[in-house]
Amino acid sequence: AAGLADQALSALRQKDYVLAESLASEALSKDPDNVNALSRRALARMRRERLDEALADSDRALRLMGSAPNHVHLTIHAQIMNRLSRYGEALELSERALSLNPPTDRSRAQSLFQKAWAQAGNGERKTSLKTLAQAARLHRRYVPFYQEATAQPEDTDLTLIFGSDWLAADPAPAAAAAASTEEGLLSGRRTLIILGFSVFGGLLIAIGLTVAIRDWRMKL
Repeated sequence: AAGLADQALSALRQKDYVLAESLASEALSKDPDNVNALSRRALARMRRERLDEALADSDRALRLMGSAPNHVHLTIHAQIMNRLSRYGEALELSERALSLNPPTDRSRAQSLFQKAWAQAGNGERKTSLKTLAQAARLHRRYVPFYQEATAQPEDTDLTLIFGSDWLAADPAPAAAAAASTEEGLLSGRRTLIILGFSVFGGLLIAIGLTVAIRDWRMKL
């Protein structure tokens, strides 16, 4: 069952959600309490817009984990809640996930993204943008979402942006290129400034030497 659950994860990464669901279901036929298989089938079903079934799988996975759920499963559950527009529950789940101190920048960014989505759904636009900015700083996958969200008028429903698959390309090449270009321009400006000061300093030294030589000759 564990091997099938791992294959389901590979299928999820390849965005083959039908295969991922099939493999996870096969794993669960051998081990009905396999938490990883339940969570991976929940993700596959969520991606196939079968949200009620995804919620049932994710809810069962959390129940099986009892009082010690990990941040991954909490974040998955928060994502499903966000897609169901149950933003209050999604916010609570994402905050619980963050309280467990996810060990990597990527996993922390994933939880922050779900928190920002829930905040947007609750009408907390400014807070949502701040949280989304944190996610974008931790992982560039979320940079396009932040750029798109900050470009929208005040009355835009930001939850539509959070659910946009077309923004979810990883990495974000345009954003990375823009950052690289900006860094190059700043580096070029620093070089010009340093060069300018060097030239100016050289001129001052030359003027000083000229004056000194003139004064010396006058004394002679």
